[in-house]
Amino acid sequence: MNKDTINEFYTYLQEVLRVYTDLLPVLQDEVRQIGEDDVAALDETLKQQQVMLLKTRNFDVRVGEYLDKLGISAQTLAETILKLPEDERFRFYAFLGEFDQTMEQVCFYRDKCKEMLQAKLYRIDKQMAALVGARDVTTYDKNAGEVASPLHPKNFEKKI
Repeated sequence: MNKDTINEFYTYLQEVLRVYTDLLPVLQDEVRQIGEDDVAALDETLKQQQVMLLKTRNFDVRVGEYLDKLGISAQTLAETILKLPEDERFRFYAFLGEFDQTMEQVCFYRDKCKEMLQAKLYRIDKQMAALVGARDVTTYDKNAGEVASPLHPKNFEKKI
């Protein structure tokens, strides 16, 4: 196996890890901004996230290219590590541990944001229902047929 390709692969994985590590404070800001109802700051935070995640969009393709160059066929990084020369495995295992820890934090903050947004949408839905009260909210389609519709789409409702 080519040592230079292994080093390039490791460097690429480190770059991806850095993106996710940099994403953590942005996600923490998002949690705070949702809690504070700071829509303008939240918009900027979401734009930052999009830019950061665009850097990892071809991850599977790039990893596949490195595996092809190395002559390795594997479905996971753990499988890949086992097929690397023994003297290379430790740093890849260390990377894998760090990556798993970082992704666990990323998932925690993403889930937290999702829960907070769902709770806010639920409160908005309740407030809108209370404001409308018993008013008729019947709408009509293009053929003047009655269409009973809520005040807003139920796209964000959580299915139980």
